[in-house]
This record gives sequence, structure tokens and C-alpha cells, in this order.
Amino acid sequence: MINKVRSKLNCIQFSPSPAEGDAHFRMKCDICRYLKQEGLDFYTEVYFVSPHKGRADIVVCSNPKVIIEIIDSEKELKEHKRENYPPLEIISVSANQKFSPSLLQ
Repeated sequence: MINKVRSKLNCIQFSPSPAEGDAHFRMKCDICRYLKQEGLDFYTEVYFVSPHKGRADIVVCSNPKVIIEIIDSEKELKEHKRENYPPLEIISVSANQKFSPSLLQ
């Protein structure tokens, strides 16, 4: 499911593209810091392998696994192609707000 060649456990990766601005990266760091404090492992910038496509911001290695997508706009949320992801729970978090653990519930 996960292309582990590109993704390293508990490492925060940055996607140097216009899609990942400062607010997006800050939220990713805040979420990952919280996950580590809670004792949860994660991968960032996860590319999925066939038959699934796409790249998730964060995959939490809980049981069951959870995908966390950081969304920069409502337009992006509507255009987000969840059907390309594996059948896992997906939590969408807006990058344009202050982090709180309640955002992950």
C-alpha cells in the first residue's frame, strides 16, 4: 500500500511545490509533533502503490491506519480525489487554523 522507498517512518518530509505553502507545512509539523507525543508512528508525503494512486500528507500507523490530509482551501477539499486512496479513514484538516488535537477526531 505504501511506497516505503520514498517515505521514512516518523520523518517529516516537505513537498517543494506551490501546493505546500507555509501554513500547510506548519500544520503538518504540528500534527506530527502531536502524534509522536501520543506515541503514534507516521509517514508523510506517502505515495500509494498500485492499484491505488496519489500522495497523502500523513498516514498514521495506528490500528486501523488513518490518512490525514491537510487542505488549503474548500476548493481543494472538493477536488480531492479520495477514490484513489486505499479504503482507510481520511481526516481532512484545514491548514488555515491553529492546531488542536480535536481536529484529528
